[in-house]
Amino acid sequence: MRHGPRPRIRTIVRSAIASCGLALATLGASATAQPVAPATSPATNRTERLVPLDGRGTLLRIDVDLARRLGLFVAEHPGFEAAQVWQQSDSSYVLEITTHRGDEWQRERSPLVPAAVDSLRAAVVRVGRDRDSNSGRTLFITGMAVVGLGYYSWGVPVGLDLHDKAAVATGLLTATAVGFFLPYAASAAGGVDYGMANLSLYGASRGVLHGMLVAEAFKQSGADIEDYQLLGAGVIGSVVEAAGGFLWARAADFTAGDARSIGVGGDTGMIWGGGLAEVFDGRSEDFLDFGVKRALPIAALGGSAAGIFAGQQAARRWNPTWGDGEVTRMASLVGAVWGVASANLDDDDTVLGMGILGNAAGLAASSRLLRGRDFTPGQAALIDVGTVAGAGLGIGVAYLFSGSSVDTRGVLIGAAAGASSGFALTYWTSPRLTPGPNEHGALHVDFDPFALLGSVTRQAPAAATTRSIATPPPIVTARWRF
Repeated sequence: MRHGPRPRIRTIVRSAIASCGLALATLGASATAQPVAPATSPATNRTERLVPLDGRGTLLRIDVDLARRLGLFVAEHPGFEAAQVWQQSDSSYVLEITTHRGDEWQRERSPLVPAAVDSLRAAVVRVGRDRDSNSGRTLFITGMAVVGLGYYSWGVPVGLDLHDKAAVATGLLTATAVGFFLPYAASAAGGVDYGMANLSLYGASRGVLHGMLVAEAFKQSGADIEDYQLLGAGVIGSVVEAAGGFLWARAADFTAGDARSIGVGGDTGMIWGGGLAEVFDGRSEDFLDFGVKRALPIAALGGSAAGIFAGQQAARRWNPTWGDGEVTRMASLVGAVWGVASANLDDDDTVLGMGILGNAAGLAASSRLLRGRDFTPGQAALIDVGTVAGAGLGIGVAYLFSGSSVDTRGVLIGAAAGASSGFALTYWTSPRLTPGPNEHGALHVDFDPFALLGSVTRQAPAAATTRSIATPPPIVTARWRF
């Protein structure tokens, strides 16, 4: 047996294997790289166009509010901000979803089949009927009629210093014309949703106070304004702000939740502005006398304006529902009662300051309580009633055990504890729902003809879709909110 040549043979075989492996690796790398288009490929210059998703051809973007009403995207994409559908040059569709979490913005794109686009468009048209059907008109007209009969009917004749028949005739004519017929005519063309109704009624009611504060500020500056004329200024402020709120909500497309957030912010700011001006006034006499202390009306107006701005920004960031605003208001009031109960009751300024601190604590707590929760107006009303009932129960118990003399602090603590208990009970027993911001107190049954047609003609999708749209849409849906 000859063993000499074998090491050389092994070397030759190993070299051949290595050469073949290198050749195969080079070939594989070439094959892998071949489909990649160069940087100047025309494919990178393809044009895309946004696809309208409503019947009028004007809606190009699904925001958080609309996505909630559709029941799409929000749960599957934390931090959802917007969704858009693009049509590429080859007529294919792409769904683009934008999310925002912390300081990071992301865009996620996935292909859509035409049937999914049709289904999405049909769903958008269906939920868009709220505005087309004048859903907020009844609330708007009824609310303005109440303001007209409750204030304009006597505020106008008193503000004009009218008497006898002239006072009665002027009051009734103004109350019916401005309180009913004008809102009725303004809403006859349609398009009044709950956001417009809410913000308009906020302006009609708070405009009374704002108008009086403006007149009071001018009066203290030397203007010749009688006390009775302050009521007339309140009427002017009410009408101007009612119209302004209506037009602002329509131009900005505010939801009912947006309007309620703005209203809560405006009320809170007005209280804080006037209250802090009193606390830091340095004068213990004439406590909260807006007719004597010139800084109070100016500070209250400035605080209200700042609160309205803050409320709008909060609504833009957190997208609250109608009920969320009411829950926020009630939580802040419960906090204010606790603040007053813990203050030195012999010092008015301290009581006012602690009330404002408690109010701020309640607002901060509400932001935590509303995290991951959406409340309908009906649920918020139950929380309001439960809180007030709890406060009444607490006051009653405090009176029962107060002995021969009433302990004011004990009554306040009882009211705060009872209100907190009522709030907690109704809050925790409210169902965890994610309603549309304009849904309240009704059974909604919807029939989708596009879904019926799609169930007959549907084929297996040729491309992947998002989980939300890949699921066949329901033909008939029913939902109940209270």
